[in-house]
Amino acid sequence: MKFRLSGIRKRLWPGKTRDDQPWTDDDWPIEDSFETVRGAFNLVFETAGVRIFTASLIDASHLWTPLLGEKDVVIFSDPWTSRLEIARAAQGAARFPENLYFLCNDSQSFYLRRRILRNASLVNQNCFLDENLFFVDDSAEKIYDALYNARRSKSKRHYLASEIAEAMRLALIYPHHDDGWYDLDEDQLPKHVYSNKSNLKIGEVAQIINQASVGLVLSEAEGACFASSEYLLCGVPVVSTPSTGGRSFWYDDENAMIVDADPHAVFGGVSALIKAPRDPHRIRAAHIALMLRQRKTFLDEVLAPIAARFGLQDWNYESAFHACDFLKEFGFKKNCWRNLDEIRETLSV
Repeated sequence: MKFRLSGIRKRLWPGKTRDDQPWTDDDWPIEDSFETVRGAFNLVFETAGVRIFTASLIDASHLWTPLLGEKDVVIFSDPWTSRLEIARAAQGAARFPENLYFLCNDSQSFYLRRRILRNASLVNQNCFLDENLFFVDDSAEKIYDALYNARRSKSKRHYLASEIAEAMRLALIYPHHDDGWYDLDEDQLPKHVYSNKSNLKIGEVAQIINQASVGLVLSEAEGACFASSEYLLCGVPVVSTPSTGGRSFWYDDENAMIVDADPHAVFGGVSALIKAPRDPHRIRAAHIALMLRQRKTFLDEVLAPIAARFGLQDWNYESAFHACDFLKEFGFKKNCWRNLDEIRETLSV
């Protein structure tokens, strides 16, 4: 998920990000020229005077982390591909950096961040999806060869599905219609046999996924990609291009094919998966098993250390976690978007 940017100045970095070298203060001067955009920010737990917030790691995070008190904890998720400089700035500006926890969507992000952050855990945000909302429907007829669930945006690279469109039945959906998010004209989309003209409910999305033989994910960079996990929870294998951001964390030889970013290669991947169909229940079961392992990592590496450090012996963090919808708490499906002033106001209480 990428946030809408409007009326903001682009930061000019002092130089190429040096992922393979030690950081110095000159690499990352803290200035107000960051992109200040709206992001998820939510108070999810409060116990014994300790406040635990969830937040999207956005460019403006360093402008409010100095306001965090000694008993304020923030768990950051990645809405987009990992940017070391943003996380480093947020931690560097905090008075209590030990209270910041950064969830990483893939191993590359985790190992790079672990060198410079106090608390980094390999916990892909898709593990918080509700697996009961997306399911295998054995009665569904496969009326689409390939489905692409993606915003109408140039970054989604719909053109890579162009060869599929010429020989197969391609469906295009985006559940939430909002012209403000689109930068690709409709006539630039590949030929398709179906696209939704209005918003889709979750159940409708699940139904359409079950009607497809293969799910497509074609962007070069984004976050963990909910659409990708939604395909897998419905037992639909994925054709993906190489990517950064964390979606490939969930892929294996059975549930996905990663092909070159070329229309012919994408067509070939879809053709191969259709010729050798997978067991949808195996795909779903394996995905859920990995989700559960990821949730345990979150409990063991994030909530347990928080409880121990603040002496919260009476707080049953496991029950608290299971009682809340963490995906909503991270703001992806809940009205808890905040701008910089709103976050500052919340923290000043």
